[in-house]
Amino acid sequence: MAPPGMSESDVSSLYARYVEAKRQIGEAPSPGTFNKLIKTIHAETPKIIEQYRARAVDYSVAIKDNQVIIRAKPKL
Repeated sequence: MAPPGMSESDVSSLYARYVEAKRQIGEAPSPGTFNKLIKTIHAETPKIIEQYRARAVDYSVAIKDNQVIIRAKPKL
């Protein structure tokens, strides 16, 4: 089940971008990464929506200091 404001395809796309970023820095995602990602998004999305009074949250993947990070940006 996708978090509020995201579709299943949004989640799949985010995971695909995450895996690609991991490959770019020479790492492979560990087993269970998809489930961990879903769990984190489910936990963080409602907090961000409430804190910023947003209608949804956009997630992006970036590489910083040779590490893959996921950034959240509230949709106001």
